[in-house]
Amino acid sequence: MSSATAITGATNGTGPTVTLLENLPDAIVLLDESGAIRYANAAAERLFGYPIDELVRREFPELLAEPFGGEYGRTLSAYAAGEQLAILGERREVVCSQPDGTAVTIELSLSEVRVGPVRSLAAMARDIRDRKREEARLREIADRDSLTGLSDRIGFEHALTRHVDYAARYGSGGSVIALGIDTFQYVNETLGSAAGDELLVGLAEVIKGRLRRTDILARVGGDVFGVLVHGAERTKAVSLADELLDRVRKQAFVVNGEALRITMSAGVTALEERPVVGAELLAEAEAAMHAAKEAGRDRVLAFSAEGRETDERRVWTERVRQATERGLFILAAQPIMDLKRDETTQYELLLRMRDDGGGLVEPRAFLATAERFGLIGGIDRWVTQQAVRLIEAHNREGRELILEVNLSGKTMTDTRFPDDVKRQLAGAGIDPASLIFEVTETAAVADIDHARSFAETLAKLGCRFALDDFGAGYASFYYLKHLPISYLKIDGEFVRDLPDSRTDRLIVNALVDVCEGLDIRTVAEFVADQRTMDLVREAGVDFAQGYHIGKPEPVSSLRVKTG
Repeated sequence: MSSATAITGATNGTGPTVTLLENLPDAIVLLDESGAIRYANAAAERLFGYPIDELVRREFPELLAEPFGGEYGRTLSAYAAGEQLAILGERREVVCSQPDGTAVTIELSLSEVRVGPVRSLAAMARDIRDRKREEARLREIADRDSLTGLSDRIGFEHALTRHVDYAARYGSGGSVIALGIDTFQYVNETLGSAAGDELLVGLAEVIKGRLRRTDILARVGGDVFGVLVHGAERTKAVSLADELLDRVRKQAFVVNGEALRITMSAGVTALEERPVVGAELLAEAEAAMHAAKEAGRDRVLAFSAEGRETDERRVWTERVRQATERGLFILAAQPIMDLKRDETTQYELLLRMRDDGGGLVEPRAFLATAERFGLIGGIDRWVTQQAVRLIEAHNREGRELILEVNLSGKTMTDTRFPDDVKRQLAGAGIDPASLIFEVTETAAVADIDHARSFAETLAKLGCRFALDDFGAGYASFYYLKHLPISYLKIDGEFVRDLPDSRTDRLIVNALVDVCEGLDIRTVAEFVADQRTMDLVREAGVDFAQGYHIGKPEPVSSLRVKTG
């Protein structure tokens, strides 16, 4: 409310303004300078639960539950004293308390109204209980893995956080188990991704069949499951993990009509009496799981914070150093096709690491550990340096090359990284737009303020940003508003089933429409066949990436446009 007419018409109970206010679906309450209610419309009567003649005898803060009543009481006192209110025009979520004790979440805003020298306030309130319930329902959907129906990583970390808070208050314990398939990549490559999906669903059922109703099972990664075991100390959790591995080992999974036997590795960590957050518990369990895989697979290892972290940090620091110096880090590049031009125009760089025996260490293993021990920044710098050198080398030979470099959440809080990139770009003399930094939603959400400052600094240099796994998190569109994004990579969850899922097609079409309006280019990931390719092209997606376009290949074999 901002017109003087509203006060004039409302206070005398006549005129077209009163009719307008009475017909509004939102509650309107007009206050004098001290905060006393002088007028309330019919919607206010329904929302606050008091008859209008009783409402106009009350002070507005009395309608709000604490602590909001006290806060708005102080705000109105400051307004009566002649102070300017910073909250004027802002919409805030507060709670009002109806006469029967019912708490109602409302969206409230205050506006100033002046009639000559007289100042007063208009309060507009909207019942948002239905909206909050829908948001909660969407969060529940967003925190679910669509394949297995289990909680996903975000939902699991939320459950861990709640459990840690509960344990701190009531002294109950608990443990976390991380279970990873030992040969999942082999299954996908030899039998296909559909077979891998079928295996994951079967595994979820086998694991769930051994757990109690109070335990929580989630799919926290591509082939990794997490279990929160309520009330179990470390020894019991290790025994349970052993039993789960034994069940999996003995189970024949029918995939593509064939009986498939697999093994898993497990890591266990216990809550115990120590300061810890939910995400840390999961990271500890995963670190122990990766250590179990490196120790020979098909076994359980428990995470120990006493002494072990120092040794692990020392080992991994040396491994990262040697990988950099001895060329054990390997870069592969996966082509990305411009669907408008029907040609490959850029590549995403993917990092691999060889062990001393010449075998490949899974990126998930060494990157997660490097992040945990604070080594990921050095790795991100190395990859960025290699990308700049590759672009420079191709430019010298008259070829244009555009590369995407993945960044971790830790690097996005490193204020020195943009300066390093600036020096490298200046030294190489390449077009900064040839370097695209790719970040995931989870990396951005870790600290959105740092992420925005970081991204804006690099964008000013001329570099571009791609937001990966878009749609995997609940607040996806929030990042579009607050980050300088040039490319949006649609999460594969919405692409891989496009031919058979009307819902996924509607979501992809909607994302394309939004991005066109924001001048953001879209990239469809996980394009695995021609039918999917045709559908993303039909939806207006700008770029496609996936095995149908091309598998990751050594950077030495890059095929790029001649300038």
